[in-house]
Amino acid sequence: MGEYTDFLNKILPLYSPVQEVRCNEYFQVYHQETQEQFAIKGLVLEYQLNGEWLSFRMLSDGTKRLVYIISDIFAPDSISLDKRTDEMRIATQKRKTVFLEEPELGIHPAQLTKLLNLIREVSKEHQVIMTTHAPQVLDMLTEKELNRITICELDPKKGTQFRKLSRTKQAQAREYMREVGFLSDYWRYSFLEAAEAE
Repeated sequence: MGEYTDFLNKILPLYSPVQEVRCNEYFQVYHQETQEQFAIKGLVLEYQLNGEWLSFRMLSDGTKRLVYIISDIFAPDSISLDKRTDEMRIATQKRKTVFLEEPELGIHPAQLTKLLNLIREVSKEHQVIMTTHAPQVLDMLTEKELNRITICELDPKKGTQFRKLSRTKQAQAREYMREVGFLSDYWRYSFLEAAEAE
């Protein structure tokens, strides 16, 4: 477990208000040899914010969500116990798909920017699929990445429909980004989501 908390201690301070994470000292590991099963009792993670150690339930909702998302992104593929040394071994996937539904919920705008920077870094090695209702999230995309946007809408007759931005819409968004400002503003003040006439 120490290996994983050491890893989180490198990541969490960069992308969240958590300064450090640790396991409480008082937990027990039970090993049933006949069935090769382990049981852990009393294991609690504690989080340091502003110099104070807090349990997970004492964190704000936004901080809880950040810790959950970051921990989930970097969750190990498997954890095993070396029988000879009783040390935990953590194996991580080389490539994985990360699904994030509305990562902006309850997160302070400054913290969201940090989280989006992390997601951008993670997306260099892993497939990241994210849903959002927050215009700010679009600002993580460059002009060349507008083809990554998929609009999802409910059609009363056909059900949920997905479509990519047309080349025309991408060109209009690019022009706005160059001449006026952020893609998030273009989404708010234009017809980015409107379907073109067929």
